[in-house]
Amino acid sequence: MKPYPLEENGFFKAKKQSKTIESIGFDLDKNKSLLVVNGQAFVNGNDYPREMINNIGYFENVLTLQDFKKEIVKNNKQDEIGSISDDLGLNRAYKKHRPFLYVYFKIREGKRKFPAVRYLQIIMLNPDNLEEIFIAETFMDNYLTGVGAENTYNPLFNELIKYIRLNSYYTND
Repeated sequence: MKPYPLEENGFFKAKKQSKTIESIGFDLDKNKSLLVVNGQAFVNGNDYPREMINNIGYFENVLTLQDFKKEIVKNNKQDEIGSISDDLGLNRAYKKHRPFLYVYFKIREGKRKFPAVRYLQIIMLNPDNLEEIFIAETFMDNYLTGVGAENTYNPLFNELIKYIRLNSYYTND
């Protein structure tokens, strides 16, 4: 998938809206120097979500999880931090390397099993205390419209934009 630019209205082109599940007040402006994105839920690799969040224009640096690991090694802190594949490792990286926010994607199974009902979630984690400060989800329509940017992914990124606007002095000028 190719990343989308923001439309004139400040959002990505989308055919529907996502639903915000969790929105905890948080001072994003004090934590906007680095956002780490784990995009493993994406078939095409994890650069697409990094590029989409970078296109929002709020965070100063947006790195994939893989690039963040390389940064830790480059700074010779891998022995001190250890693995960052779980929440505790992310917490160590936050405290021993540098502050950051972490975004990842998860598929939530619905109650109905056939045909399967699934929801794609975008989750923002504060690695300092391991609190999920933002969660939004959208229905993954595998049958009628398919899973794609305008009906699955872009609505999630638009909810993230709304969260950023509520918790910062964000402008995308």
